[in-house]
Amino acid sequence: MKTLRSAALSLILHLSGLIALVIVASIYILLTILIPPRQLQWYVRIGCRFILLCCGQWLTIKGQAPDPIDGPYLYLTNHSSYLDAFIVGVAIPEHFGAIAADYNFRIPGWNWAIRRYGAISIVRHKLNEAINSLKHAEEAIASGLSILIFPEGTRTLDGNLQPFKKGAFHVAKNTNVVVVPAGIRGAYKSYRRNSWLLRPGVITWVWGESQNEIAGNYRYCSIDDLVNFFRYKISALIGEIDSNKQGSDENG
Repeated sequence: MKTLRSAALSLILHLSGLIALVIVASIYILLTILIPPRQLQWYVRIGCRFILLCCGQWLTIKGQAPDPIDGPYLYLTNHSSYLDAFIVGVAIPEHFGAIAADYNFRIPGWNWAIRRYGAISIVRHKLNEAINSLKHAEEAIASGLSILIFPEGTRTLDGNLQPFKKGAFHVAKNTNVVVVPAGIRGAYKSYRRNSWLLRPGVITWVWGESQNEIAGNYRYCSIDDLVNFFRYKISALIGEIDSNKQGSDENG
């Protein structure tokens, strides 16, 4: 009986979330005909919050977002759920570009909305195409647009932080952009990969500190150094490691 109730609730949440997505995306596409996407982040944040609520999710935000005036930034966060696309839409206060898997650009309706927004398609298993996508991200940063990348490259299978791909860190080194780490907690529990069940829940976005001092020293850092550094930062933000405890151990 409990399984039946969970399935029924999940079906209702999927349906309400889909309806919300269609409404929000359709209005967004129409608005972008008249208004530049950079001026519509207020609508994106409201729309994504509405979609999450229709999916049974309450999003809380901890920490302080960096001032968009001091950007552009390279935002890095873990990738735990299909819900992440709407979580970042609420949490990040400025209009930003994003590297998104190519399958997103084959979904009718959704592909129009993300193209209008400025998402960049990436085909991970084709090296030359992936490199070209990262070059587009570098060009966007050079134009003053912040970029979001999920450094794991794909959603986690078990809820734990996966190994990081190196593409985001090549972008960082090539552009000297300030990297801002963040963490998403609770989304995997609400909507896991390889499961259609959508459970009501509370999701938390945790802002890390802008790594301004790192941006000025990329020439001294290898790609592996950056991968390890930011994986540690994001691991701490999502609670996989206790950064305070490790710091105390090192001081001792």
